[in-house]
Amino acid sequence: MREQKIKKAGVLIFLLIAQNLIWENYVLCEKPQSKKSLTNEDKKGAEKSEVKSESTNKNQGNSIKGTEQTDGVVNINTATEAELCYLPGIGPKKAIAIVNLRKQKLFKSPKEIVRVKGIGRKSLQKLLPYITVEGPTTLKGKVKVK
Repeated sequence: MREQKIKKAGVLIFLLIAQNLIWENYVLCEKPQSKKSLTNEDKKGAEKSEVKSESTNKNQGNSIKGTEQTDGVVNINTATEAELCYLPGIGPKKAIAIVNLRKQKLFKSPKEIVRVKGIGRKSLQKLLPYITVEGPTTLKGKVKVK
């Protein structure tokens, strides 16, 4: 009888921990940028990019194999963990790994992202159109893989 209670308590604790981990991943990778925090210049740029992306979506005929064409890039040397999660195949753990690795040494080229554990040649091919090591991060949404 006592063993059953202990097992039930263990299962309950496990479920609570799992729920917490799932929630943390959701908050880290799916939290949209607040429009209230944008400055006037950012708002003008965001409006222009929204209009541009709407017209681009209508005219999309050629897309990269396996991915949906999305305007913008992520600077892997300056992007936040949430911005890194926009990239195909990059979740919270890999985003944290990228940030930790660049703290040791900045990436000199986009191809150096293969230094991150779990990113190989196939992942690199999916990521290359969306990553850079210069300039600002301009990708504003998750890249969807078909």
